[in-house]
Amino acid sequence: MRHYLDFEKPLAEIEGKAEELRALARQNDEMDVDAEAEALDKKAETMLKDLYRIFHLGESVRLHVTLRDLTV
Repeated sequence: MRHYLDFEKPLAEIEGKAEELRALARQNDEMDVDAEAEALDKKAETMLKDLYRIFHLGESVRLHVTLRDLTV
Protein backbone atom coordinates (compact mmCIF):
# COMPACT_ATOMS: atom_id res chain seq x y z
CA MET A 1 0.00 0.00 0.00
CA ARG A 2 1.31 3.41 -0.93
CA HIS A 3 1.48 6.22 1.62
CA TYR A 4 0.50 9.73 0.56
CA LEU A 5 1.51 13.13 1.84
CA ASP A 6 -1.25 15.58 2.73
CA PHE A 7 -0.99 17.49 -0.53
CA GLU A 8 -1.28 14.20 -2.45
CA LYS A 9 -4.74 13.29 -1.04
CA PRO A 10 -6.66 14.18 -4.25
CA LEU A 11 -4.23 11.95 -6.14
CA ALA A 12 -4.85 9.13 -3.67
CA GLU A 13 -8.60 9.41 -4.26
CA ILE A 14 -8.25 9.12 -8.03
CA GLU A 15 -5.85 6.20 -7.80
CA GLY A 16 -8.20 4.54 -5.30
CA LYS A 17 -11.15 4.88 -7.67
CA ALA A 18 -9.15 3.32 -10.51
CA GLU A 19 -8.23 0.39 -8.27
CA GLU A 20 -11.85 0.00 -7.14
CA LEU A 21 -12.92 -0.28 -10.78
CA ARG A 22 -10.28 -2.91 -11.42
CA ALA A 23 -11.33 -4.86 -8.33
CA LEU A 24 -14.96 -4.83 -9.49
CA ALA A 25 -13.87 -6.07 -12.91
CA ARG A 26 -11.93 -8.94 -11.32
CA GLN A 27 -15.11 -10.00 -9.53
CA ASN A 28 -17.28 -9.75 -12.66
CA ASP A 29 -15.75 -10.88 -15.95
CA GLU A 30 -18.50 -9.14 -17.90
CA MET A 31 -17.47 -5.69 -16.69
CA ASP A 32 -15.20 -3.79 -19.04
CA VAL A 33 -13.65 -0.94 -17.09
CA ASP A 34 -10.31 -0.69 -18.88
CA ALA A 35 -11.10 2.62 -20.57
CA GLU A 36 -12.42 4.21 -17.38
CA ALA A 37 -9.53 2.94 -15.27
CA GLU A 38 -7.01 4.09 -17.87
CA ALA A 39 -8.60 7.55 -17.98
CA LEU A 40 -8.29 7.77 -14.18
CA ASP A 41 -4.66 6.62 -14.42
CA LYS A 42 -3.90 9.38 -16.93
CA LYS A 43 -5.65 11.95 -14.74
CA ALA A 44 -3.62 10.76 -11.74
CA GLU A 45 -0.39 10.95 -13.73
CA THR A 46 -1.15 14.51 -14.83
CA MET A 47 -2.10 15.48 -11.28
CA LEU A 48 1.12 13.98 -9.90
CA LYS A 49 3.21 15.98 -12.38
CA ASP A 50 1.31 19.16 -11.52
CA LEU A 51 1.64 18.58 -7.77
CA TYR A 52 5.37 18.13 -7.95
CA ARG A 53 5.81 21.00 -10.38
CA ILE A 54 4.06 23.27 -7.86
CA PHE A 55 6.08 21.71 -5.04
CA HIS A 56 9.31 22.28 -6.95
CA LEU A 57 8.42 25.92 -7.65
CA GLY A 58 7.68 26.45 -3.95
CA GLU A 59 11.03 24.94 -2.98
CA SER A 60 12.80 27.19 -5.49
CA VAL A 61 11.14 30.28 -4.03
CA ARG A 62 12.00 29.20 -0.48
CA LEU A 63 15.64 28.63 -1.46
CA HIS A 64 15.83 32.02 -3.16
CA VAL A 65 14.41 33.77 -0.09
CA THR A 66 16.80 31.88 2.18
CA LEU A 67 19.81 32.76 0.03
CA ARG A 68 18.72 36.40 -0.18
CA ASP A 69 18.40 36.56 3.61
CA LEU A 70 21.90 35.11 4.00
CA THR A 71 23.46 37.77 1.75
CA VAL A 72 21.81 40.74 3.47
